Amino acid sequence: MKADPTEAGVKVPLWHAGGPTPQGRLSPARAARLLLEAPHRPLFLLAALCGAAGSAVWLRTPEGGEAAGLHVGLFLGGMAQAAVTGYLLTALPGWTRTARFGTGTSALFTLLFLVALARLLGLVDGPAWLAALPAAAVGATALIRFLAGGGWRRAAVLPLLALMGAGWAGLPEDAAVRPVPPVVAVFALGGLIALVGGRALPAFGRFWLKADGAASGHVGHPAWGIGVLVAAGAMHAAGEDRLAGTALALSGCLLLLACCGWPWRIARRYGALMILYLSWLWLPAGLILAGTTLALPETPILPHQALHALAAGAIATMIYGFMARAAMRREGGRLRIGARLGTGYALMSLSALLRLFLADPAGQPGLLLAAAGSMCLGWLLFLAAYLPSLARPSPRPVFSAARAG
Repeated sequence: MKADPTEAGVKVPLWHAGGPTPQGRLSPARAARLLLEAPHRPLFLLAALCGAAGSAVWLRTPEGGEAAGLHVGLFLGGMAQAAVTGYLLTALPGWTRTARFGTGTSALFTLLFLVALARLLGLVDGPAWLAALPAAAVGATALIRFLAGGGWRRAAVLPLLALMGAGWAGLPEDAAVRPVPPVVAVFALGGLIALVGGRALPAFGRFWLKADGAASGHVGHPAWGIGVLVAAGAMHAAGEDRLAGTALALSGCLLLLACCGWPWRIARRYGALMILYLSWLWLPAGLILAGTTLALPETPILPHQALHALAAGAIATMIYGFMARAAMRREGGRLRIGARLGTGYALMSLSALLRLFLADPAGQPGLLLAAAGSMCLGWLLFLAAYLPSLARPSPRPVFSAARAG
């Protein structure tokens, strides 16, 4: 068998060994290895593409109809599913003290997501549950890792994943059975944000309080708010909508109260932390609005306005904030948000605000186009910052406050 010249000690051009080409570009083999180096890399790329496409459908067909279904599918089954899968595959090794996932896992889950997306868009035939294939696979992977390494405190993600997967399985237009309405997937995503963000954001705060030399004091943890949110879900499943609405609003108030103890003064000086804290505020706002529409049906707040406070506000901006950390520059132990990511986040937030005032999408086409255009441009700016980062090795850690913040 012919020996590899790089192993035989023979000098070869760098691009022959999979490095940059003579023009300074990455060879295809090296680019593919870097892309698949960690699971979050291809999945975050696909999430951003789905986010941009899901917003762009309104720019093409603002009258609604088919665009609404495509928008929901690309947002929930596309952007959210890819982002959640990528995040969990990155976080699980740390939660369970097990080995990191490699290129094989990255390639497998990328393929699973592409199959799910093709089924969601009606490009392939097959059972509707194929649209939730990544959620099922990452749930099974998480269970195996919990059994192998522990970390059961985080196991609450498993029932949330099951609810999300059930919602995503019903998204294809030709789905014979819809296990749960898509709105359940939205609330399950909100619960996941409360669970994951409720641990990560206070941890980031404690890290920077210590780094700043300030007394750590009490950094609030939203455990009570999460508990009431779970109770609200049970009440809604039992058909007690007014009680569920009251519990949702109470949960929002408790989650808002929890973040009052976070180090906002320090966050103002650190953009990577500030965007996560601002994203968190959308969660109690959305829960309070959703609770109000359930408890007081006669309220002028429309259900879709409350839903978009959660979807476009809490879910989209928090996903953006966490995914952006993988693209940020590391300088002096800090994550630098940069102009592209900062502007993109501002546009995402603007889009969420505009959706709050969009009472009648059919009668307010200008406002709908402005909201959709802002979100689409926000995702495109994310891609402009994220794509160059894929030409470098993946940073370690990706999200943790332990070293990079």
